[in-house]
Amino acid sequence: MSQNSGPKLVAHRGYSIRYPENTLLSINQAFLAGACYVECDVQLTLDGVPILLHDVELQRTTDQSGNVNELNLAQINNASAHFASKFGEQFNSEFVPTLMQLVSLMAQWPKRHVFVEIKRATIRRFGRESVLQKIVEVIQPIADQIILISFDYEIMQLVRSSTTFQTGWVIEEWNSNNLELAAQLQSDYMFVDYECIPQQLEMLPVAGWHWVVYEIDDVKTASLWLDKGAKFIETNNVGGLLAAPEFKQSSCHD
Repeated sequence: MSQNSGPKLVAHRGYSIRYPENTLLSINQAFLAGACYVECDVQLTLDGVPILLHDVELQRTTDQSGNVNELNLAQINNASAHFASKFGEQFNSEFVPTLMQLVSLMAQWPKRHVFVEIKRATIRRFGRESVLQKIVEVIQPIADQIILISFDYEIMQLVRSSTTFQTGWVIEEWNSNNLELAAQLQSDYMFVDYECIPQQLEMLPVAGWHWVVYEIDDVKTASLWLDKGAKFIETNNVGGLLAAPEFKQSSCHD
């Protein structure tokens, strides 16, 4: 893989500014554009199958409605994930993928990596240990390509204590308590929305993890936070940023 030491970009739900989020198309197009890392969201169906979906409800991004935690995979299989309110009918052949399908896709991209976010709605519905077990069973064959992340602090503790996967905690608020908890957890990555960080902050704290700042789609803002110590920028517009001179050295080409 050709990659230098330039700033790292994470494709948020794939190349989601141009393709329906969390679809195999969006993820594959992010890799084709040169993304070294993508991020996706995982929920569990009622019959315990991990699928790629941000919302626990289907209606925002698919042509069906219902709570995925209350539906079996067979009831979701025909849901088109084309995100009609954003893309119209352009991608109506895209469907809600399973995590297993993502694992199969990653076989084509053995040098790329995925941040897999375990969603809190699924954790509340099924419990941390059960959810983690279901996800780990699927992703174990590509363990070296996966980083497990979540807003849920306790499941990050569980991942660190019971598996060898890399971890990333997503903090909801920038405050001293969360920074203290982060110091105790010592995850490999810390995710934070740039809009939550005090704008007067001159530098992100130097700690034992990499800062991933999201959700940034323009070069100027991305460069600002890189100057402040972020190691990764999470973006919906991975292809657009990689086309900019500031980021052209950040792409991966297997």
